[in-house]
Amino acid sequence: MPASTPEPPSPLTGALAGVLRGGRADFNQRFRRARYRDRRLSAASFSGILRDVVAPLAEAVAAQAPGQLEAVVSALYDGCLQLVGLELLGPGARLPVMEEVFTRLLPAAVPLLAQDPERVVASLANAVYNLAMEPSADAARWIEIMTAAARQVRAVEAWLAAGQAAAWVCGLAHFRPRVLETIATTRPPWLPLVLGLTQEAPATTDDLRLDDADQGIDWPRRLADLADPWWRPGRPAEADRSLQLVARAGGFLGFGGPFASPPEVVGDGDRIYARDEQNVWQLFADAFGVMLRRHGGAWPAAPDETASPFRLDRQGQIRHGALRVRLPQLAGWTSRAASAHTLAVALPHSHFLYLVARR
Repeated sequence: MPASTPEPPSPLTGALAGVLRGGRADFNQRFRRARYRDRRLSAASFSGILRDVVAPLAEAVAAQAPGQLEAVVSALYDGCLQLVGLELLGPGARLPVMEEVFTRLLPAAVPLLAQDPERVVASLANAVYNLAMEPSADAARWIEIMTAAARQVRAVEAWLAAGQAAAWVCGLAHFRPRVLETIATTRPPWLPLVLGLTQEAPATTDDLRLDDADQGIDWPRRLADLADPWWRPGRPAEADRSLQLVARAGGFLGFGGPFASPPEVVGDGDRIYARDEQNVWQLFADAFGVMLRRHGGAWPAAPDETASPFRLDRQGQIRHGALRVRLPQLAGWTSRAASAHTLAVALPHSHFLYLVARR
């Protein structure tokens, strides 16, 4: 049987079937090209996705934005074709959460999907893939936040900006600098929703920017809160703090971690780096997540440790201003590094980094 898109009559009917029939030759050619690139692509699996996932979305678009039906179907066809070929969507998919993008998130965001179909489909699939690949991240929660945001924000640009912020809150800690810059410069009305501060959430908006009075958000307070990476929503930034072991990062390569040998750490300004015998990594850590990303640059020179607010002695006694704590498990450390808010400690026989902060 030739590798082509299955005939749409049964069970494919309605809006999707009409678009596929009208562009039969083009759609069949797209499938053949994809099948040539990836022999794992199953016509039966793809046909099932068209029927169960794409067809309901096509009906929703036909009802809400009929002028964009062909563009949306085209984007969904190509996006699903690629995902099925990569075994990220369809029967036996390696990432079952990916289907929720099409069955839960996009049905709640049809007007946004219709505005820029290719960008929306690609952005959402890419976000869920990256979240699912990060062990500490929560792709399902991201879908939940973005589904709610789709009901509040009407512009694609604003929605995707909210998506990056939601990815940060759901565990992709390396997005923090970019998200904080967006928040500081645009003061977006979706911030309370993303942070879970629903009592501050404004009404539906068309723009990234509103007058402060219209948003009902105490921006000076909120920006001050966010300046501390260990602040959590619902807790005032000035609440009583103590020094705590807040997280650990890393793990042995043989068990799915990044490090082939016990790592060492070094600080470089407000950045912390770790290395083993093979690679250099940058540490990203805050109240929403902890992750290590491979660093392509050189290992930084040893910093001036007098600039650090943290002091750690060989017995595991830590000082930060007037705060004190003794953590015996950190005694005998091999290296330590600190940013303004976080102390990272490496131990001689551990593949983990231990993080201490005010919380």
